Amino acid sequence: METLLSVQDLSISFHTYNGEVQAVREASFDLGRGEVLAIVGESGSGKSVMMQTILQLTPCHLKGGRILFDGEDITRYTDRQMQAIRGSQIGIIFQDAMTSLNPTMKIGRQITESLLRHQKLSRKEARDRALELLTQVGINHPEKRYHQYIHNLSGGMRQRVMIAIALACRPKLLIADEPTTALDVTIQAQIMDLLVKLREEVGCSIVLITHDLGVVAANADRIAVMYAGRVVETGSSDQIFTTRPTPTPGACWNPSPGWTPPTTPGSPTSGAPRPMPSTPPPAAPLAPGAGTPWLSAAKRPRRSGSSSPATAAPASSWTTRRRRPGRKPDGRWRCDHDTGASLRDRRAEQVLSFG
Repeated sequence: METLLSVQDLSISFHTYNGEVQAVREASFDLGRGEVLAIVGESGSGKSVMMQTILQLTPCHLKGGRILFDGEDITRYTDRQMQAIRGSQIGIIFQDAMTSLNPTMKIGRQITESLLRHQKLSRKEARDRALELLTQVGINHPEKRYHQYIHNLSGGMRQRVMIAIALACRPKLLIADEPTTALDVTIQAQIMDLLVKLREEVGCSIVLITHDLGVVAANADRIAVMYAGRVVETGSSDQIFTTRPTPTPGACWNPSPGWTPPTTPGSPTSGAPRPMPSTPPPAAPLAPGAGTPWLSAAKRPRRSGSSSPATAAPASSWTTRRRRPGRKPDGRWRCDHDTGASLRDRRAEQVLSFG
């Protein structure tokens, strides 16, 4: 199978006030033409960052590696060159359509925007194409929806609009970043069926980022498992779900009630995360990695006021001087901000004295 996308030893980091945060560490995978690749992993493993870096949508620092799209190294592309690729050759479906779509623009204008820019269509041709896309993704009354805003649509319809925008220019690659997030089970099934149908009609390759292993098993040709910023496993669905050379997929299986993952001789029987060779962190999977600033921050002594009994500061002056509400020696009511009862008691005393 001819390779459409090849990510080779990709390393991505972010520079923060606390230091460098290594989000992706030497990740590598390949995607063939017309193939569906599912990328799974725990939250924070670097799935979305890696995919958005392909389109240069994140303000990150590319430390190393290459991204070959259709034989071209797009890591060296300028912003003007990337604008010619975004939307026309690579489409993306973001996690939350409500925050990704423009609430001040009508649905039709958001769909025709990429058509007018990349395909140089007339406004009438772009409108006809937008209505065709709305019908293709299963939205009823497309002429009416064309003139509506996103707040007039339900969650499933907004997600369908996102798919229509991503497929407007018939891209070669479609990145679906958790397209079924915050949708009920029925709508999730409809969205996944729609993606599979459009893949057959358009002929594009799909990178599916998800936590739902049921969706992965039913729709993905190959699976890449990410853990701690690395791609630790790649293979077909049968290889990943049956052989499981590393325990990462088993950790995703554990939350599913009433189901036990299959085991084979020589494979780990427990799905709990365990240290893996050459994968940071080397000692404990839940400890901060060696390249992250949180490691040094975790070793610092806690500040005063911490809940730890070993490092807790002595009682401060405002806690030792707390007093119960009552009268002062001169007869006035004591105002204590910690209780909030002094004002109420003083008003009651005034009412009684004048009564």
